Amino acid sequence: MNLKQRLFAANTIHQCLYVLYFVLHHTGCLCFKIEKGMRIYYTRWSYVYTNIVRFLLLASFMGGLAIKVKDEEQYEAMVGHLSPVSKFVLCFECTISTLIYTQIAFSFDFKRMKHLAYCHRLQSLDNLLLKDFPCVQWNYDKSSRKFNALGSFVGFYFIGISLGFVFYLSHCSCGWQSSILIGFSYACMTCGPGTACFLFVAGMDMIRIRFRLIYKLLQISFGTSRPSLHGDVTRLRKLKLLQYYFQEYSSMIPTINEIFSNVSGTGSFHDFAMLTNMGFMLFSLTMGGKARPYEYIYTVLFMVPRFYKIIMIAVYGRLALTSRRNCDHAFFQMGDYFNKPHLVRENLESFLHWRMHNNYYFSIGKIIRCDLSVLFMIFNSIANYMIILIQLQLQQNTISKTMRKDVELIST
Repeated sequence: MNLKQRLFAANTIHQCLYVLYFVLHHTGCLCFKIEKGMRIYYTRWSYVYTNIVRFLLLASFMGGLAIKVKDEEQYEAMVGHLSPVSKFVLCFECTISTLIYTQIAFSFDFKRMKHLAYCHRLQSLDNLLLKDFPCVQWNYDKSSRKFNALGSFVGFYFIGISLGFVFYLSHCSCGWQSSILIGFSYACMTCGPGTACFLFVAGMDMIRIRFRLIYKLLQISFGTSRPSLHGDVTRLRKLKLLQYYFQEYSSMIPTINEIFSNVSGTGSFHDFAMLTNMGFMLFSLTMGGKARPYEYIYTVLFMVPRFYKIIMIAVYGRLALTSRRNCDHAFFQMGDYFNKPHLVRENLESFLHWRMHNNYYFSIGKIIRCDLSVLFMIFNSIANYMIILIQLQLQQNTISKTMRKDVELIST
């Protein structure tokens, strides 16, 4: 076993998401801990620890900003040269980052018992499925390589980019202590909610994989065999088992939506706000005409994870929905694979009735369907709000030029 396989080896679902839970725990968003990758739990002390981390991050961020505002030299270097619209954008980002971090952290607290129950139920269903279908072998290593590597990259990326962003804004070497304080706390306050959104994506991916497995088992058990005079009872038992697992995994969709409703909703809004702000910053750099190439590159790098997160949520929501529909169609065709269709007719009618009343789908917030249409909605909103900010900036520039023309300096 090579180094990569040892690093991302996993025997449970919890190990697949170990790094995501680690980042969330140490940024104060989630009070859960994973014991040797086998058991996810929380204690009174882990709950106290996350609250202490939250307080320290919020105090550091607010304290660093207060130092910048009170010191005249630091204030002029960081904020004084900005236009009124740019100041508004910066203040809005500071405010919204703080509010979203606080809301996501306390939302996880309020739903921690339901979150734990969901994690344990998903693992127990996997174990039961292995007993009923010995031919199945869970490849947790693949999910571990996907999400643990992603969690590690996201953590380091956010810290590096956020520190650079704050030092770029400060425009001076004075007050570097407060810059580090703001940069590190801002990195944690944006990394935590960002990782929480990836945990939501991981939940969608887990359910998608299980729908695909059920579809494959249906194809193996029924699609490659012809109706015969014997074996209908065995087939019916296998069909009922697969229907049971399909219904159980489907019933987890509203649970995941409830746990991550605030995370997905506020996280997507934060991405929208951040991309709008960064897009406006790119416009400001272009209009200024004095920007260096690295400033454009850095601003784009700051936007990349936001774009990636929005695309991931939309794509995985679509894939999960497609996998579920494939299972639906496969179940509805099962009557063709029985020699005595009347044996399975009642079962399929009952399943159809259940399906009509349980049309589950992943959602962003409470009502927005997690589908590719989300991409159009968010990017269209970003474009509209960027146009408004650009118009305000151009109007401000016009007013400033008019005022300069109206004033005449007379030398004596």
